[in-house]
Amino acid sequence: MLGWQTGAVAVSFPAANQISALAILNNENYHPERWHVSFILIALVTLGQLFNTFLAHRLPVVESGALVLHLVGFVAILVTLWVLGEPGGAREVFTTFHDGGRCKSLALDYTKAPVLFQSPNLAFNVS
Repeated sequence: MLGWQTGAVAVSFPAANQISALAILNNENYHPERWHVSFILIALVTLGQLFNTFLAHRLPVVESGALVLHLVGFVAILVTLWVLGEPGGAREVFTTFHDGGRCKSLALDYTKAPVLFQSPNLAFNVS
Protein backbone atom coordinates (compact mmCIF):
# COMPACT_ATOMS: atom_id res chain seq x y z
CA MET A 1 0.00 0.00 0.00
CA LEU A 2 2.79 2.40 0.86
CA GLY A 3 4.40 1.84 -2.54
CA TRP A 4 1.27 2.90 -4.40
CA GLN A 5 0.85 5.99 -2.23
CA THR A 6 4.48 6.94 -2.73
CA GLY A 7 4.15 6.30 -6.45
CA ALA A 8 1.11 8.53 -6.79
CA VAL A 9 2.99 11.41 -5.18
CA ALA A 10 6.24 10.66 -7.03
CA VAL A 11 4.41 10.88 -10.36
CA SER A 12 2.36 13.94 -9.43
CA PHE A 13 5.16 16.04 -7.92
CA PRO A 14 7.09 16.62 -11.17
CA ALA A 15 3.80 17.31 -12.95
CA ALA A 16 2.82 19.88 -10.30
CA ASN A 17 6.20 21.58 -10.65
CA GLN A 18 5.83 21.68 -14.43
CA ILE A 19 2.34 23.18 -14.20
CA SER A 20 3.63 25.82 -11.78
CA ALA A 21 6.59 26.57 -14.07
CA LEU A 22 4.28 26.98 -17.07
CA ALA A 23 2.14 29.41 -15.08
CA ILE A 24 5.25 31.42 -14.16
CA LEU A 25 6.48 31.51 -17.76
CA ASN A 26 3.17 32.42 -19.36
CA ASN A 27 1.70 34.91 -16.88
CA GLU A 28 3.76 37.92 -15.86
CA ASN A 29 1.32 38.83 -13.08
CA TYR A 30 1.58 35.43 -11.39
CA HIS A 31 3.65 35.46 -8.22
CA PRO A 32 4.24 31.89 -7.03
CA GLU A 33 4.01 30.93 -3.41
CA ARG A 34 5.54 27.77 -1.92
CA TRP A 35 2.15 26.26 -1.17
CA HIS A 36 0.86 26.55 -4.77
CA VAL A 37 2.77 23.44 -5.86
CA SER A 38 1.39 21.58 -2.84
CA PHE A 39 -2.18 22.39 -3.83
CA ILE A 40 -1.55 21.39 -7.44
CA LEU A 41 0.00 18.15 -6.17
CA ILE A 42 -3.04 17.40 -4.00
CA ALA A 43 -5.35 18.12 -6.94
CA LEU A 44 -3.42 15.78 -9.24
CA VAL A 45 -3.34 12.95 -6.70
CA THR A 46 -7.07 13.40 -6.03
CA LEU A 47 -7.79 13.40 -9.77
CA GLY A 48 -5.85 10.15 -10.14
CA GLN A 49 -7.67 8.55 -7.23
CA LEU A 50 -11.07 9.60 -8.55
CA PHE A 51 -10.22 8.29 -12.01
CA ASN A 52 -9.06 4.94 -10.62
CA THR A 53 -12.15 4.68 -8.43
CA PHE A 54 -14.92 5.68 -10.82
CA LEU A 55 -13.54 5.54 -14.36
CA ALA A 56 -11.26 2.50 -14.31
CA HIS A 57 -13.43 0.81 -16.96
CA ARG A 58 -12.44 3.65 -19.37
CA LEU A 59 -8.72 3.02 -18.90
CA PRO A 60 -8.22 1.26 -22.29
CA VAL A 61 -9.66 4.29 -24.09
CA VAL A 62 -7.38 6.66 -22.17
CA GLU A 63 -4.34 4.45 -22.79
CA SER A 64 -5.13 4.26 -26.51
CA GLY A 65 -5.43 8.05 -26.63
CA ALA A 66 -2.12 8.43 -24.80
CA LEU A 67 -0.46 6.05 -27.27
CA VAL A 68 -1.74 8.04 -30.25
CA LEU A 69 -0.66 11.30 -28.60
CA HIS A 70 2.84 9.94 -27.94
CA LEU A 71 3.23 8.63 -31.49
CA VAL A 72 2.02 11.87 -33.09
CA GLY A 73 4.21 13.94 -30.77
CA PHE A 74 7.25 11.76 -31.51
CA VAL A 75 6.76 12.10 -35.26
CA ALA A 76 6.15 15.85 -34.98
CA ILE A 77 9.33 16.41 -32.96
CA LEU A 78 11.38 14.09 -35.18
CA VAL A 79 10.24 15.81 -38.38
CA THR A 80 10.85 19.26 -36.88
CA LEU A 81 14.37 18.34 -35.82
CA TRP A 82 15.06 16.69 -39.16
CA VAL A 83 13.90 19.68 -41.21
CA LEU A 84 15.15 22.55 -39.03
CA GLY A 85 18.19 20.96 -37.38
CA GLU A 86 21.70 21.69 -38.50
CA PRO A 87 23.40 18.65 -40.00
CA GLY A 88 26.39 17.38 -38.07
CA GLY A 89 28.92 14.66 -38.54
CA ALA A 90 28.80 11.46 -36.53
CA ARG A 91 32.02 12.38 -34.72
CA GLU A 92 30.59 15.70 -33.54
CA VAL A 93 27.24 14.21 -32.58
CA PHE A 94 28.60 11.34 -30.48
CA THR A 95 31.75 12.89 -28.97
CA THR A 96 30.75 16.48 -28.15
CA PHE A 97 29.04 17.05 -24.81
CA HIS A 98 27.47 20.27 -23.54
CA ASP A 99 27.03 21.23 -19.90
CA GLY A 100 23.56 22.76 -20.12
CA GLY A 101 23.01 22.34 -16.38
CA ARG A 102 25.87 24.73 -15.49
CA CYS A 103 27.45 22.20 -13.16
CA LYS A 104 31.17 21.87 -12.83
CA SER A 105 31.11 18.24 -13.91
CA LEU A 106 29.42 16.42 -16.78
CA ALA A 107 29.29 13.30 -14.61
CA LEU A 108 27.18 15.17 -12.06
CA ASP A 109 24.84 16.35 -14.82
CA TYR A 110 24.32 12.82 -16.10
CA THR A 111 23.77 11.29 -12.66
CA LYS A 112 21.34 13.82 -11.19
CA ALA A 113 18.99 14.15 -14.17
CA PRO A 114 17.60 10.58 -14.23
CA VAL A 115 16.63 10.67 -10.54
CA LEU A 116 13.48 12.64 -11.36
CA PHE A 117 12.41 10.02 -13.89
CA GLN A 118 13.42 6.94 -11.89
CA SER A 119 11.66 7.75 -8.63
CA PRO A 120 8.13 6.94 -9.90
CA ASN A 121 9.32 3.54 -11.12
CA LEU A 122 11.03 2.77 -7.83
CA ALA A 123 7.92 3.70 -5.86
CA PHE A 124 5.70 1.27 -7.76
CA ASN A 125 8.25 -1.53 -7.50
CA VAL A 126 8.20 -1.53 -3.70
CA SER A 127 4.50 -2.31 -3.52
